Amino acid sequence: MKITKSIFKLMVIVVIMIISILSVSPLSAQSNLKDNDFEKKATSAFIGFGTGINDGGMLFAGVELPVFKAVSIFANAGLGGWGWKIGGGLIYYPQHIPYKSGFSIAYYTASGLNDYTMKLWVEPSGVEESVNIDLKRCGSVNLVYSYNLKVGRSSKFVFSGGYSIPVTNDPYEVKDKSIVITASSKQLLNYMQPGGLVVGVKCMIGL
Repeated sequence: MKITKSIFKLMVIVVIMIISILSVSPLSAQSNLKDNDFEKKATSAFIGFGTGINDGGMLFAGVELPVFKAVSIFANAGLGGWGWKIGGGLIYYPQHIPYKSGFSIAYYTASGLNDYTMKLWVEPSGVEESVNIDLKRCGSVNLVYSYNLKVGRSSKFVFSGGYSIPVTNDPYEVKDKSIVITASSKQLLNYMQPGGLVVGVKCMIGL
């Protein structure tokens, strides 16, 4: 997915908003977290929002529900470069608390966009032209490591990194059948498709 200046600015704004919201709560020392502390003050759920690349979207909302000490289920929904995006999965916490390191697997589906016009190279001349295409629904599997920084009594910042594996091949269609796009254009569309490096940050409020 290509990172434009407008997308980068949006991500910076979201991060600043997250920091502003949570700056009113004092940071807790994560090194002092223990399993018995979590049992006494168990967090039943987290809700929040975030931003990222190949994560829940350029801007998304999320929920996380701890089901065991070491395992939570989560879901995200937002807007990305391939339309609306929704997904969910499981996250494992080696410390048996929903903070610090976490390892997750998730499946996401992006809605696509109809009648999307963009500049592409066409055969046989190789000249760049405006081409009307439909971006089809596509799916991806995300394998992610996250660091969950505890803030205040039960909230957290989540910093994520990993890899997204596309599971849909060539999810696009050129509307005008007389137009044949070049191999470079196909590569560009595949590059835009959800998949590849995952980078994300989100703010989760503990309930």
